[in-house]
Amino acid sequence: MLVLSRRPLERISIGDDIEIVVLEVARGNVRIGVHAPRETPIHRSELLGRDPHKINLRLVWDPLVCDDSPVVRNTRVTASVVADMVRKGHAFAEITRAFGITIPDVRECLAYVHQAHEGEDRR
Repeated sequence: MLVLSRRPLERISIGDDIEIVVLEVARGNVRIGVHAPRETPIHRSELLGRDPHKINLRLVWDPLVCDDSPVVRNTRVTASVVADMVRKGHAFAEITRAFGITIPDVRECLAYVHQAHEGEDRR
């Protein structure tokens, strides 16, 4: 394993087409951005051991779109925007038509936002 020290906004290149960017270090957490080709799957390793139906494969981190919320794969739609729409009473069908996403995408967005808020409550 190669171990590197980086400060915020410093980068690490992997091959010719993958770049890791340290976005922020705060409260014991490191936020990173990953620039990679769309066809390159990027997963949080702690999710890989879960039931395959519960792996969040529908959401990806794209700091060029939004640096604080994942987006639905192949879109610019953030999980937080979808969750806000549901919270405001919009029907799943309305959200899927408006953003060109699927109902399972909406469910993954809600699960992610719920999990993220649970993590904030524990800090």
